[in-house]
Amino acid sequence: MAANHTTRRPGGRAAGCLQAVMVPLILIGIIAAWNHFDDDRTSSSPSSDPSSSSSDPSSDDAGAGGGRLMEGDCVDADAQEIACARAGSADYKVLGLVTTEADCPSGTTDRLKPTSANGRPPDVICATAAA
Repeated sequence: MAANHTTRRPGGRAAGCLQAVMVPLILIGIIAAWNHFDDDRTSSSPSSDPSSSSSDPSSDDAGAGGGRLMEGDCVDADAQEIACARAGSADYKVLGLVTTEADCPSGTTDRLKPTSANGRPPDVICATAAA
């Protein structure tokens, strides 16, 4: 019986080395893509259970603490976001995020000028007592 040399896989050390390098790289790529898309799905989807959102630091639900600062959130005296459930008498509820103090909505009792390492903060946080 004649050997069919057209269907043989390349032999030798080079093919084995190539396979040994490619398999882990493909697996790493699959894992990285999975994590990327899983992170996007969990951080952008709204939570249907408000009690679970307070423990999620990437949540954008107002008052949950963590995530993006927005109207309805609570901040401490240093203008750092906290969960409204933990806010005390020295903390504030955000009424607006504006560029000048004159733009604050009615009901504003305090105007905070934050400093933040997380991107550009608003120029003025319009707030009132949280508790």
